[in-house]
Amino acid sequence: MAGVEHARWQRRCADELGRWITALSALETEVSYSQNRLADALERASGVAGGCAGRRLQRAAELLAGGGGTPAECIRQALEEVTGPLDAEKLGAVVVLSDCLGASHSSDQVRQIRLAAARLERAMREAEAKADRYARLWPSLGFLIGAMVVLAFL
Repeated sequence: MAGVEHARWQRRCADELGRWITALSALETEVSYSQNRLADALERASGVAGGCAGRRLQRAAELLAGGGGTPAECIRQALEEVTGPLDAEKLGAVVVLSDCLGASHSSDQVRQIRLAAARLERAMREAEAKADRYARLWPSLGFLIGAMVVLAFL
């Protein structure tokens, strides 16, 4: 049962990474085509992403709009405050990206957003592969262990 739950957790991680990729795509559009404040861009990206990624971006937008610090500080604080299947370590690409948001020219920010999205896509593929592997492995192991227990009592 624990293995099946682990496979579900890996699938949730992959889904959440997909939401972050969607959010970064929306953020890229906001940064490259509009002259809005970064807090507004983060808020729009949060609406597109949904899920925990959306809640984290929404919190970062609130902190930034309220003068809670630099964009990097606000994003890091939001990652800590809003819990979800992915911790700040798994979202390292977002943490690195946060350092350049609002601190460089829009073309550099777009390049950094694309780089972060590519890293998250790679992490998503790895999480999906793990989920598939666990989904196939654990039901078979559970059946074999159950059969061994039955045979042990015979």
